[in-house]
Amino acid sequence: MGTETLENGWKHVTAVYSGFCTPFESVELESPQSEMFIDQVVIHTICEAIVHEVPLLTQAEQADCGPTAAASCVKWFQGNGYPGIKTRGGSSELGEYKKQLKKDAKTNRRGTGIHRLKDAMNKLVDEGPNQQAGAHKRQVRAKLPATSGYNRNFDYLDSEFVKGEDLVLIIKFGNNFADGHYVTVRSIRRSGGTGRVIEFMDPATGQFVEATVTIGVDNQGRPTLVLTYRGGPARIGGIIAMSPDNFTDSTMESTPEGHTKITYTAYFPATKKMKDLHILVKDCDPNNWSVNEALLPSGWKWKLEIRAGECWLSIYSDGSKTDMISGSDIVVTYKGSKKVRKYRKKIHQTTSGTDSPIGSIASIDAGYTVVEANAEPPDRPRRPRAAILDSPSGRVVVALAWEPSVDPTVVQYETYDRDSGQLLALSSEPFVTLELEADVLYTVVVAARNSEDLLSEDSEPVSVLCDEAFAPGLEVGEAQDIVYMTPMTSWHEDFAWMLTVPGAELPGTLVVTAIDGETEPIIQDAPGRMHRPFYHLASNAELLAGTIAIAIPYDDLEVVGSEAELRLYQLQRNNWTDVTTGVDPELDVIFGTLQGFGAIAIVNGTETIPTVSEWGLIIMTLLLLTGLKIKLGRRRAAQA
Repeated sequence: MGTETLENGWKHVTAVYSGFCTPFESVELESPQSEMFIDQVVIHTICEAIVHEVPLLTQAEQADCGPTAAASCVKWFQGNGYPGIKTRGGSSELGEYKKQLKKDAKTNRRGTGIHRLKDAMNKLVDEGPNQQAGAHKRQVRAKLPATSGYNRNFDYLDSEFVKGEDLVLIIKFGNNFADGHYVTVRSIRRSGGTGRVIEFMDPATGQFVEATVTIGVDNQGRPTLVLTYRGGPARIGGIIAMSPDNFTDSTMESTPEGHTKITYTAYFPATKKMKDLHILVKDCDPNNWSVNEALLPSGWKWKLEIRAGECWLSIYSDGSKTDMISGSDIVVTYKGSKKVRKYRKKIHQTTSGTDSPIGSIASIDAGYTVVEANAEPPDRPRRPRAAILDSPSGRVVVALAWEPSVDPTVVQYETYDRDSGQLLALSSEPFVTLELEADVLYTVVVAARNSEDLLSEDSEPVSVLCDEAFAPGLEVGEAQDIVYMTPMTSWHEDFAWMLTVPGAELPGTLVVTAIDGETEPIIQDAPGRMHRPFYHLASNAELLAGTIAIAIPYDDLEVVGSEAELRLYQLQRNNWTDVTTGVDPELDVIFGTLQGFGAIAIVNGTETIPTVSEWGLIIMTLLLLTGLKIKLGRRRAAQA
């Protein structure tokens, strides 16, 4: 790479880089707002030449766009450096990928939730044939955006695609953008200076389609990415980015001398190279340690050091110009008398190149380390339960409680976002209050840490999404009908959420938070198991007095027993109350009357209530009981 300072003060860079931007030469950096990655330096310019030749695949059924788009994305990685990605049945065929993804993501006749699809993609990578670990476990990860604003401008799309990631998008269109459809990105290029042309594989046709994306406004006047799809206005809802990941694996074996050899294998993308590895250990005697320096890149060093009362074994580049190669081994031998075991969050892979474990952390992984001979991690917390306390603009306040660990040595609980690894809160008691960003899908887990500084396994996850980006507007005036569907799922039915509100004295929006977990408080008198997710409805509009009629589609895969016995509950004054007025098993819709906004949940029931089976009876019942005015109808035959 060569550089030359120009008269205008900018750098002229000449380089040939063999990674995600292959090749570029003699690039003049026109402004600091451009986006191009050179090694680990982000200089901001889009690499126009990038094309991901994702395979074409047509969805077999109307609602299969999610697993179809995801299969195309995973297959692209399988053909570009990760040949060992196979299904549980041992296949790397595109159709078999799609079949497993559909099952694991729990795709139903209406569509697929984005967090379930993301988890299914990671499961496909991590789980190999015959219940063995996948050949590339944790080396490639699908993830969701960790902060809001990802669909308000092009920064996230550009940067993720340029870094060698492949993207799966949900395009939201139709009435109030309630319809949703997954596509797989093939290329992104500039259009007219401010827009982008995105070429994607459309599972509906099994062909590549181009769409011009620009910056428009959402219901609240905020910037948002807009396009034309199927002849009408559309917006980008959710985004799954799949990419090579920073991850350190480890194995251990005994040596003939009676020592323990630990092998750390580091994986990382070209845009986030590992410069150092730090292992938290309980033995700081340098005589008990050795590192095979012949396997380290030239100029790399290692040391044992106590920092803030903790002992760290650090292997670091110390300014060396020789990089570690992804997949390389670092071999450490421990000769002491303490125990070598695998524990959580003990291996820190960072990109700073120094002897300090604090800095630009790329990943914190489970791995083999040295602990006291009798040290054991605590058992995990269980059954986390969530309640929404408030939804201030741009945020959502969540109360989280759980069954505590029974280990008496637990000193604190740590609440994380499972996907990003972000520590959200610390607590000495089995409850916490979280303030989360709106328009970000969090998957919250809790772990217990004991006095030996060992961390338990995670609790069951609770996913939380507060949707402000697609919040329907409430207008001043008399009763009005509202159509809604979360942006984080595809949707292939004419019938979305429908509400009739009594009207408003001041305008505002309806903000819906979806919680995929158990409720707090628990629905004590529910006759059956609760469906997931449950929801919290809130608004900054000043509503007129009166009840709210609501019709919500339910997932028939969640039904146990008769659909006619389903119940809709609302949390009223801290008590769950049955507010059901009817069920339509043909449309998979449950109806109710709410006393204002708040938390609602669908549960399986045991008592029989009248079911609606005739179109005229549906409309008559709704008009007489709730005044709800809805349009019923089957989805047209064309694929969505």
